[in-house]
Amino acid sequence: MKISLRIKLTFLTALAAVLILTVSYYCKDIRTVLFLSAAVVMAVGFFLSHLVSRRITLIAKTARAMARGQYHRLYIRTGDEIEDLSNAVNDLSSQIKARIQEINTNESRQEATFLSMFD
Repeated sequence: MKISLRIKLTFLTALAAVLILTVSYYCKDIRTVLFLSAAVVMAVGFFLSHLVSRRITLIAKTARAMARGQYHRLYIRTGDEIEDLSNAVNDLSSQIKARIQEINTNESRQEATFLSMFD
């Protein structure tokens, strides 16, 4: 079952809100509540940004490698849009590689045909 990245982010945001509400219920000092709330929000934000950016960075590196003619497959299994994107990059890589091989094969055939004309 695929769970979208938006749902995952919403769930983690709701979890942070519950933590903040729990802290505010048990702690009546407003400065402590604000400090702990900020800490929770920063921790969740750091986790979310790391979760998303690590995978997107991997996809970007693969795209740069494709531009240099190096075709690698991505193995990202997240069950969300990031996995869809990595699968699309894999498909693109396979198609480009196949087209290049087709062009090289046609070029070799044409060259062989041209050379056979002078034998």
